[in-house]
Formats: sequence, structure tokens, C-alpha cells
Amino acid sequence: MDAQTRRIMQNELINIWEKTGKTILFVTHDIQEAAYLGQKISIFSKSPESRISITVSVDQSYPRNLYSNESEQLVNRINDYFEVGGPAK
Repeated sequence: MDAQTRRIMQNELINIWEKTGKTILFVTHDIQEAAYLGQKISIFSKSPESRISITVSVDQSYPRNLYSNESEQLVNRINDYFEVGGPAK
């Protein structure tokens, strides 16, 4: 989907969560999207025996600004995990 529709859908997902309080499991390969939507971000190991390697708690309120220092640090921390092959410090 195009970028504008994607952002509309992301915001709609947040609105649904805020109204219902239900747990939502959202799977994405986009780190920025995970940082924008998630309260906990779990990273899986490589297959064939995939398991959760690390879970990062996101302590940011909604609405989120992906261009804030806090969000940038979160995205960089997760990117570092993939570059060094283990949890970022």
C-alpha cells in the first residue's frame, strides 16, 4: 500500500486499541513501523528454529513522533541488534 494509506491504517489500529484495550499482535519487518505502533517489540531468531531472541519495551505515549530523539534511539537500538548479531546495549 502507499505511504499515506499505510499511515492512516496504522493510526486506525492505534485508535482501535485505545477504544477496546484489547491486545493486538502485529507482525512487521519494518523497524520504524514497530517503533510507531508497538508497546513491546519482539525480535525472532533465524529459522528453522525461530524463537524470540529479545523483547524491547517501548515507554512512549501515543501519538508518537517517529522523528523524535527517543524514537530515533529506539530504532537505532533495534538496528544495532541486527548489525552486531545480539542485543544492543
